[in-house]
Amino acid sequence: TEHRFVGASLPFRATPGELSPYNPRVRLLSTEQPAVTTAQPGAAGTATLLSQTALSPSISRFRFGLDKPANWKPGQYVVVDFSDELGEGYSHMRDEDPQSLNDDLVRTFTVSSSPPATESDLATVEFEITIRKVGRVTGFLFKRDGGKKRLTVPVSGFGGEFVADPNEKEKEKTVYIAGGVGITPFLALMGAKTPDGVTLFWTVREADLGLVADTLEKVGGLGAALRLYVTGVGAEGGLGGSVDKGEVLGRIVREGGVVWERRIEREDLVGEKGGTKWMLCAGKRSEEHTSELQSPVLS
Repeated sequence: TEHRFVGASLPFRATPGELSPYNPRVRLLSTEQPAVTTAQPGAAGTATLLSQTALSPSISRFRFGLDKPANWKPGQYVVVDFSDELGEGYSHMRDEDPQSLNDDLVRTFTVSSSPPATESDLATVEFEITIRKVGRVTGFLFKRDGGKKRLTVPVSGFGGEFVADPNEKEKEKTVYIAGGVGITPFLALMGAKTPDGVTLFWTVREADLGLVADTLEKVGGLGAALRLYVTGVGAEGGLGGSVDKGEVLGRIVREGGVVWERRIEREDLVGEKGGTKWMLCAGKRSEEHTSELQSPVLS
């Protein structure tokens, strides 16, 4: 929000070496990000955790209820503040967990459910996030399954530009590329039925096939549009739950989709003809494979 020029500062120079574990994350200027992410915690009300559904050993779907009317565009994220639950107050050093010292505990999660369909739905708004257990906040959420369900956290708002253009022709072809839980914005974009002209390239770990099975149930007609790449086959940990690998993969094939037990490769995408729009939500490796395709939208 402001800056100062110091004309006689010390001429420090960066030298190769190990970075301090206390380095804070990069903070964007207010002009470099959507205004919603700078909103005060609670500006959009509070969200109460209603349920958790385990989809794989490390992925769960969480459903929240909002105490204020709200709306969002399919593909956007919600900004949630966990500082009241996880904040530890001021500390000069914290060697046992140095990264927590500069953690504001504000997180953005892609909303994996569609926005309210009618004006009357705005009065009792609920939304879902589908996330992997990877860090401090997600680990805390996963523990709610065995603890109190009535967790309530402040919400700053919704934001993000990873959305479909409402002016596009509905019949134009769209190619989605997702890596693991990168499927979440597409769940909101597709809704309950796969739109015409959609092709989905999705790479998942074998242990996460429960997420695939759940998505096939939630999104009608997805199997025919799906090109699924399964990795980590035979790795330790198993599928978890009651997911049957043969049943999940067999359903995709029966509905007209294609399955490979390997990583997705650049040639798989280059061979896709007629895509008028490419949308990618995946890791850097998948992003590199699309670098020579026609102007993909990256997230």
